[in-house]
Amino acid sequence: MKFFKKLAIACLTLTMFAGLATFAACGGDNNNANGNNSNSEQPAQTEGFKFKIVKADGTPAVGYVVQLCKSTCIFSEPANENGEITFGGGEGEIAYDIHVWSALPQNGGAEVEFTGATQTPAAYSDDVITLTLKN
Repeated sequence: MKFFKKLAIACLTLTMFAGLATFAACGGDNNNANGNNSNSEQPAQTEGFKFKIVKADGTPAVGYVVQLCKSTCIFSEPANENGEITFGGGEGEIAYDIHVWSALPQNGGAEVEFTGATQTPAAYSDDVITLTLKN
């Protein structure tokens, strides 16, 4: 019986050590507010279409998101304090339909009307696509 107790303690100890080692190697739980696994200190995307979202008076619209659609739709990160977003879409360098949302839908966002391009070029460039909110 002592043998089985020692074996059980050894197995429990090894299991706990393996779990802690795995947790430490993976960096713990890095879920962001959207439920996506990513580092909270992720650098801004540098390759993709460049957008600037502004209000009707020309001031930056902070927190808005761009949605690009082709066969599927994907959302960008929210616009920074300058209203800027660099976003590549999910299907590579192709022409996407552009939509603007006040926030991500799961955060209560809604699609908003804007003036400007309604479709991206077929390839990434350094040209900035300015989207002006109607309200």
